[in-house]
Amino acid sequence: MNHCAWCGQKLDRDMVSCPVCGKSSTAYDSMNKNRIDNEGGQVYYLDEQGVRIDSGSFTFPTRNDSKGSLVYNISDIKSVKIRLVNSSFPTSVIMISGGIILSIAGLPNNILYMLLPGILIAIIGSIWALAARWNYYLVISSTSGSNEVLFTTNSKYISLILEAVNKALSCRIENSHGFFENT
Repeated sequence: MNHCAWCGQKLDRDMVSCPVCGKSSTAYDSMNKNRIDNEGGQVYYLDEQGVRIDSGSFTFPTRNDSKGSLVYNISDIKSVKIRLVNSSFPTSVIMISGGIILSIAGLPNNILYMLLPGILIAIIGSIWALAARWNYYLVISSTSGSNEVLFTTNSKYISLILEAVNKALSCRIENSHGFFENT
């Protein structure tokens, strides 16, 4: 079964593009996790955005417009995790808090010009908080420190990459302990 690398939608093998987001569907093939690259290493993930995870390295595009890429050696990666950020959260909390304070200030004297706008501001802040999109960052901890290497608003896409990096890490650990040595 293929999965779209951008939206994570399950796709039939013969689909050329994703019906949900319209991107090419050739990016990730969960039935083909044991692909071998030209150098004999296992390829765990590959997509058209420039993300590649194989038995030796994790390659991803830079965040600027230089069209370059950065490479982490799998042997240098200590851990990988996803960090969630909601950039609208502080604004919505301030709006909700301000609306509640304004409403409470208007309660003792039944001051409508404070009570109603306060309630309205709190409602708008709540709607803003509910409508906000989460940002997902892939954080790599390596021998040189921690870095946010990938950013997306798509949780399925970042989860596929996290899964592939963890698979490469677990295979590196198994190989370093001699579980797959040929005798």
